[in-house]
Amino acid sequence: MTDQTQTDIQTEPVRKYKRNRRARGEGSVRLKNGAWHLEYKDAEGNRKSAKLCDKDDLHFSATCPEVRKLAAEKLEELAPANHSSNGNGTPKPDMLITDFWETVYLKWAQEINPKVGEPNLRASTLTGYRGVWNLHLRTHFAEYTLRGYDTPTATEFLTELAKTQGRNTIHHIRSLMSGIFRHAVAKAYASANPIKDAGVLGKTLKPAKTGHYSLREALSILAVLSDYPECQLLMSLGFFWGLRPSEIRGLRWEDFCDGSSENCPVCKEDDWSIEVAHVHIRRAIDKQGNQTRLKTDEAEQPLPLMLPIAMPLHVWHEQCGNPAEGWLFQTKNGTPVDLRDWVRTKIRPAMIAHRLKWKGLYAGRRGAATMLLQLTGNALASQQLLRHKPGSGVTARHYLKAVPEALLAGTKLIEQEVEKALAAQNGE
Repeated sequence: MTDQTQTDIQTEPVRKYKRNRRARGEGSVRLKNGAWHLEYKDAEGNRKSAKLCDKDDLHFSATCPEVRKLAAEKLEELAPANHSSNGNGTPKPDMLITDFWETVYLKWAQEINPKVGEPNLRASTLTGYRGVWNLHLRTHFAEYTLRGYDTPTATEFLTELAKTQGRNTIHHIRSLMSGIFRHAVAKAYASANPIKDAGVLGKTLKPAKTGHYSLREALSILAVLSDYPECQLLMSLGFFWGLRPSEIRGLRWEDFCDGSSENCPVCKEDDWSIEVAHVHIRRAIDKQGNQTRLKTDEAEQPLPLMLPIAMPLHVWHEQCGNPAEGWLFQTKNGTPVDLRDWVRTKIRPAMIAHRLKWKGLYAGRRGAATMLLQLTGNALASQQLLRHKPGSGVTARHYLKAVPEALLAGTKLIEQEVEKALAAQNGE
């Protein structure tokens, strides 16, 4: 064997033919001064050499299994130096993290997939990311490049944040940091994600407990909103169906059916089965007014119409002129109402005047699940009301296209409790 002996080494399985052109991630094994050396290019395109082992009876040629194994392991070790390229062998230049955010990440986030008809990131998600970036990350990342940022720096930053921020906030910040670097690695701007092993060294402040409305609180709120049927209906949709605010805003009159599946075109189209009046949750409107798909496929499940919703729904329908289609809550311009406006101008002032505590629209969703669990003793009924992903494969198989009996039984119990509470309020 002469000093000119060489071979191309890959991390892929050994090929039985010689390549005419060396692909990214490969190196050459050469014999120099009685030892095998791996020659490769680093991230900047500079040629480098690393010793593998001395030539002996076990490592007798550049193509023998032991030498190829050592070369492959060395290439894996040096992978960060070989992965930062644009796919044609030319390394991508390092760049400031702030520049990557503006020119690469945000551009990708807002790109619309024509097959889906939506951007890669929901508008609401991107708005949240921008807030985290402007408040916490822009200044921190200002002087760092993608390849110059490391895990210890991230850990020190997150640990310092824990002195002023709660656990949830830190989780959101770390999640965005990791997402940025994960994207940079995928696009070959960085060789590794330094956030993967970063975290807070120490304890973090537990998040505050989330509030929920009890049935008594819900009925009290509905009572003080008697002058605002639209607000009564809005709050009822959260109290008794547990709808998300974005789902309430996305409701249309044609989503409601006053009979069983046999008379419902949506049920026939999607193969649902329900024997009572119901509604189909089909879309969401985010805070920016963008129409989006629901959070999960399970969220499209129809919900049975209950008395405490049917009553304010009927009043509001008459007040709107008995429309057959259109947004349930609609502006004069024909667009979905921003529910926050009603909360600010009507709901909260009425509650404050009657010394009722405002806990947010989402508190109705949490209260609905809690109430249903207390009434039925069946966590599955609450899960189905909220339309979360099934907790097991059995649930997914049995309840994928039918409204379960547990939910129907639970909603009937809610109706009974509402009737009892109303009777008690009226002194009956």
